[in-house]
Amino acid sequence: ELSDMNVTLLERPEVNTAKIKVEFTPEDFVAAIVKAYKRVGRNFKVPGFRPSRAPRAKIEKIYGEGAFYEDAFDDLVNERYREITKAAGVRPVDSPRDFDAEKISAKEGLVFTFCVTVRPSLEIGEYKGIEAYKAPVEITDERVDARLEQMRDKNARVSDIEGRAAQDGDIAVIDFVGTVDGVEFEGGKGSDYDLTLGSGSFIPGFEDQIVGHEIGDEFDVNVTFPEEYTPELAGKDAVFAVTLKNLRVKELPELDDEFAKDVSDVDTLEELRGQIRQELADGDSRRADADFRERVFDILAQRATGEIPQVMIDDAVDRTMTNFDYELRYQGMSLETYMQYTGMDEQAFRASVTPRAERDLRVDLALEDISDKEGHEIPTEEVEAKYAELAEAYKMKVDELKERVSENTILDEIKIKWAGDFVIENAVATDVDPDAGSDEEPEAVDADGTESDKAEKLDEAAEKAAEEVAAEDAPAEE
Repeated sequence: ELSDMNVTLLERPEVNTAKIKVEFTPEDFVAAIVKAYKRVGRNFKVPGFRPSRAPRAKIEKIYGEGAFYEDAFDDLVNERYREITKAAGVRPVDSPRDFDAEKISAKEGLVFTFCVTVRPSLEIGEYKGIEAYKAPVEITDERVDARLEQMRDKNARVSDIEGRAAQDGDIAVIDFVGTVDGVEFEGGKGSDYDLTLGSGSFIPGFEDQIVGHEIGDEFDVNVTFPEEYTPELAGKDAVFAVTLKNLRVKELPELDDEFAKDVSDVDTLEELRGQIRQELADGDSRRADADFRERVFDILAQRATGEIPQVMIDDAVDRTMTNFDYELRYQGMSLETYMQYTGMDEQAFRASVTPRAERDLRVDLALEDISDKEGHEIPTEEVEAKYAELAEAYKMKVDELKERVSENTILDEIKIKWAGDFVIENAVATDVDPDAGSDEEPEAVDADGTESDKAEKLDEAAEKAAEEVAAEDAPAEE
């Protein structure tokens, strides 16, 4: 019971903004003044007294009755802010602002108002029975055969070739040095490089000119870099001085029961085919479930209408950028390198990820509300278990984690998980593919109903950029 202060939620001055009035008694404000005096009193110089020795009354006589009002005010707001907003029944999403002290004195106490941006209340449309396309799981014999061929290739023996010239399909072991106009270029050199002829892994025309040569031959390969190559080399003619050091060939194992025993825990090729079919089906099913979930949430985001505070969107974009940077660093890149590669500055990158970040935020807010609407009760034990799980993950003590992570954050996470599963369980899968008849990849639907494939393009660009960085030691590859 908050008997020492009175909190009133006033009329909202604008959407997603709360105005709150707080009243502290004279006794509480005086206690805060005394505390402020003990904390900052030494900062005041009083003739005849050493620092920190001057009585409060002397300081107030010289510097005015309100000498400690501001510090006392700050202390009360900082210490009681969470209690104040809880008593007002609001969830702040930004720092408080527009403070206005109506009364502030030792005799009258403290009465003030302030504004704060709060968690929005979205209007949620029908969230039970959402219909969305779910891809069927169909495993063809061709896919099973392709997987078997991959397994054969992985378990192939490689042996040296003697007495004949290079042919398509051979593994040529080469040294090469590339020049443009007689000058070597960065990364155009390789030693003991294994190149499968006919694979198309090097720039067009390179592999063809090795075919027909014999081990020990030294020769030039003349090529033209593609127009879409790196700017320094795009469209230029190059000469590679090549030495063919060795030729090897892959010998694929026979596709029989013995092969099945060697590569798996089954005894026959037919059983291996069945195992592969099941693995492919499980993978397709997981992808279909994940895609279905995203389609349902796209629709939920469209149905959850209402204005989201810009500060929440900005925070969501910040988290997206941080997570993306982390993923890139895991691949040996950084967000800065990625932006250079794609020719974007930070502002352009933020703009590119904002629609998806806002969509995800809108879905999370909707799910939190759905949890409340459905009367989902979260027992204390579940909250404590979540704290314990996070504490273990972050190698922290539970009490320390509780100081950093509010109970509201934990409750929101539990709500989102529960309501997300609830919405999916009540959704209806259809076999009508909205992308059927289109050669284009399906695009993500943004919160405002517009379609955008920016998220997918970002992923593709990140992968491509990472491949470029990884391949810097062999730029003769396309």
